[in-house]
Amino acid sequence: MCTGLLIKGGHPFFGRNLDLDIDYGSFTILVERGHRFSFFEEGERESKYAMIGSGILSPKGLPLFFDAMNEKGLALAGLNFPGNAKRFPKVEGKLNLAPHELFYFLLGNCASIAEARAFLDELSLLDRAPEEGMPIAELHYLLADPTGALVFEPTSQGINVYDDPFGVLTNNPPFPYQVENLRRYLNLQTSYPGSTIEGLAPTSVGMGAIGLPGDYSSSSRFAKAAFLSANLPEPSSEEEALSSFFSILDAVAFVPGIAYGKDGKVEKTVYQAAYELKSGHYYVRLSPIEAPRQIDLSALALDGGKVVSLR
Repeated sequence: MCTGLLIKGGHPFFGRNLDLDIDYGSFTILVERGHRFSFFEEGERESKYAMIGSGILSPKGLPLFFDAMNEKGLALAGLNFPGNAKRFPKVEGKLNLAPHELFYFLLGNCASIAEARAFLDELSLLDRAPEEGMPIAELHYLLADPTGALVFEPTSQGINVYDDPFGVLTNNPPFPYQVENLRRYLNLQTSYPGSTIEGLAPTSVGMGAIGLPGDYSSSSRFAKAAFLSANLPEPSSEEEALSSFFSILDAVAFVPGIAYGKDGKVEKTVYQAAYELKSGHYYVRLSPIEAPRQIDLSALALDGGKVVSLR
């Protein structure tokens, strides 16, 4: 389970909660400009843009991103989509990419969601693992730049691409259901509620949002994150925007012990990542009680073509 989020404005932030019942030991990975990626079906391609993100390295040193941003402010996150995510054999005339290769191709070649969308219209997702013996993640994806976000979901109907005006993605059910479900919460308000019963008045602030879901299901986290994001005041600084961004992620993070999977393992928020899409600042937080680690992408040496572990 996970929650992805974009907040726009003068200090646009993109990021996510990575919620799992296992910690893979993720860390920060930098891929420098000029790195040559070998694709299963698309040959070898040199990355035009540097990228930074959270992930792990395969046994052979292949960067496997959970989320990442390139130097142009285009960002991508994969979120769990079990049962609905589909993959396909090679399709002639299509852009045939394995799930992990999406980060390399889109962030390595595209400077905006407009550029990326042209590739998504031709995309077919291969049923290929990064390396022999490794699993294939069942994911759908949130793609964003400072102008907005889109969602793409590989299903049995192919690759479905949706504009995402809410800047939110969670897990199952598919995105169209999540959008329709938001209509249940159109009555919510942030203003101090008036009284419709004579002689009675609200007892506290916040009562206009009674009915906002507080459980940890995917649809409830989607609705809560969308409501909080839609009513966020315009931050005056990057620091204020970051604080607001993490506040929303905290509001939909898993409290330890609150949810268990079918196998009895506890779901937990492993890390929270935030990318400022204009400044190139990347923040990652492993615990709500610790200060986030900050890395300035623009301050790093981005040429050289190497994959660098920033532990």
